[in-house]
Amino acid sequence: MSKEGEISAGRHALRKALRELEVTALEGRSRTEAIDEANVWLQQAGLARLRPTTVGGWFEKGSPAQDFVFLWALVRVLLEWSGYPSAGTLTGSSRGEAAARWRSTERLWKSLWEQAKATQPRAVAAASTPLMTAYLKAARASARQHPYPGVLGPAGLPALSDVYVRQKARSPAKDNPDSPSPDDATTPENQPGPVVPATEVFGEDHEICLLLGGPGGGKSTLLRSHLADSADEWLDNRTGKTIPVMVNASALTGTDLLPTVLARTITANLRQAGLLVELTADFFRDPPQAKVPWLVLVDGLDEIPDADTRNAVLTTLANAAGTGHRFVVATRPLPATELGTLGPNVPHYELQPFSHHDVRTYAMHWFRPLDDPGHHSEAFMAGLGRRRLSARGREAIAPELARHVAAVGYDPDAGRLTVCPESSAQATKLWTGLRTDR
Repeated sequence: MSKEGEISAGRHALRKALRELEVTALEGRSRTEAIDEANVWLQQAGLARLRPTTVGGWFEKGSPAQDFVFLWALVRVLLEWSGYPSAGTLTGSSRGEAAARWRSTERLWKSLWEQAKATQPRAVAAASTPLMTAYLKAARASARQHPYPGVLGPAGLPALSDVYVRQKARSPAKDNPDSPSPDDATTPENQPGPVVPATEVFGEDHEICLLLGGPGGGKSTLLRSHLADSADEWLDNRTGKTIPVMVNASALTGTDLLPTVLARTITANLRQAGLLVELTADFFRDPPQAKVPWLVLVDGLDEIPDADTRNAVLTTLANAAGTGHRFVVATRPLPATELGTLGPNVPHYELQPFSHHDVRTYAMHWFRPLDDPGHHSEAFMAGLGRRRLSARGREAIAPELARHVAAVGYDPDAGRLTVCPESSAQATKLWTGLRTDR
């Protein structure tokens, strides 16, 4: 087994998050300088210094620090270098908002650290049959493509995995996991839960979970990213709790049984991604491995225009859950009466929009192939800042819209934006129109 295959899912996630943060933070600086700055804080706290070899293990193998305080010392430096304002440098309401943001971010990193410490590599993989291997390879290749390439412009786009920025989600209320759709009233007994990595929706033990997000909110991209990462893990002999398969909700509107629909649809969808064998209903009928169910990623429920048809799809999923299949259903917010068809106690995760920091990170990833990517990233951000989007609006841009603006709205020769929405409302309208015309 390769060293890559020995990395557990938790360590893989920690390593990936560290590498993404470092790409944004180290502009003209080095990891050694970041370690030195972290050590200043650690020494002031009376703690041991970080060693470069220890930190190297975090970035190479996702090895968790012995104590979270050591990891956080370095992450805090990298976040400040990447544009996070320190609460101590602000006043008034901005100080309180920055402090809350730092607390939330610290919780996110602590969650990654805890997962890296808790998870251990497992030796048995489901990718042991030729048919499963063929499916996983084709699914991985397909998932690495952008969900709406026609919207993003011409061919030649960077791989989705090269530019993807991990999103966050508002988790279900702890006291009442049957949380309402975002357009419903929230009672004191059913307050939203904390902001967590959006990938937590895939680790839920529930048979069905809902992933809610507005237009261009990144739902399809999140599903694709998880599918690609999970296929990577299985193909590298790193096992997981489920094996994902992605299908559009419109494919479930007929009368065929779920395994038949999956076989027909997935075979057709993966043909251009290199699948050379036909997947059968038997392949999807039973769990692919003992105690490892299929995780069916259902995208675009809201794109079904008829409420009765949506209800029929949800009924199908509710009846199929627990038969070797689990489901994550992605949709824009719908009336609670509709989503209630899935049954009680279904967790609802609400995708959070890109923050100003997220957009900047995405820009760094997108412009990486160009000469002086830092210059183009700053020009891109300056272009957004000159528009009439408020400061709050700039911190709530739809991820898919950010991708479109970077792809077709930025002129690298001129070093400026040529297409950009003027307001949050116009941003939503633009993305909806792009999706309709694709």
